[in-house]
Amino acid sequence: YNKNISILEELNKYQAYRNKIAVFSSWELFPYILNEPRSGILINSGWKDVTTGLISPKLAKLNAGHKLKPAWKGETRFDDLTWQIAMEYARSNHPKVLFISLDDTDHYGHKGDYAGYLESIVQFDRYLSEVWDLIQSDPFYKDQTNLLITTDHGRGQYPSTWQSHGFLPSRSGEIWFMEYGPGIQPGGELKASAQHWQAGLAARMAGYCKIPFIPGKSSLLTPGTLGELITSVKP
Repeated sequence: YNKNISILEELNKYQAYRNKIAVFSSWELFPYILNEPRSGILINSGWKDVTTGLISPKLAKLNAGHKLKPAWKGETRFDDLTWQIAMEYARSNHPKVLFISLDDTDHYGHKGDYAGYLESIVQFDRYLSEVWDLIQSDPFYKDQTNLLITTDHGRGQYPSTWQSHGFLPSRSGEIWFMEYGPGIQPGGELKASAQHWQAGLAARMAGYCKIPFIPGKSSLLTPGTLGELITSVKP
């Protein structure tokens, strides 16, 4: 299990967010990444049924879909099933913090299936439209919810390396993020002379929730004020 404390685990220590955080992921390793036993937050990953909170009739049917797991798929759940489960849980239980991690872009990227890779991006755009419709149609979320959208890694920049990511493929450590919500000024695609870091997104979330949080392994970086991205000047 991961020894580091995530922003989600930190939030769960506060009364306003305790037991009001839900994580849904296609990849089965998130219970280890977010240290499920220690953090105490709801983490539903892989082909695992949702057993916490209000289980609506639709959610019960979605749970039944886990019994149809094809052997070739392994332990990583279909994105559409992950998404539908997360949306139904949100409608029925209204978590204050909802974290959803999908897998298809990574899956098709590693396969070298560029058409499938592009289609999974288009499908994500449809999912994004659905979550925004939910936010704006539900009084619990309407006009008081921030969206933060990002990826955990990039991909190699050349035709021979785009299927991979990690230490060796050039520039695969570069990512993007988008945020939208009340009080966030629209800025379009931004360019800056500073290097922003993925660790800073956790500080950004803390700022949304008005709690102090400095991500682990960030001692070499310079944190700004509450909610600011952690940056360093480009060499």
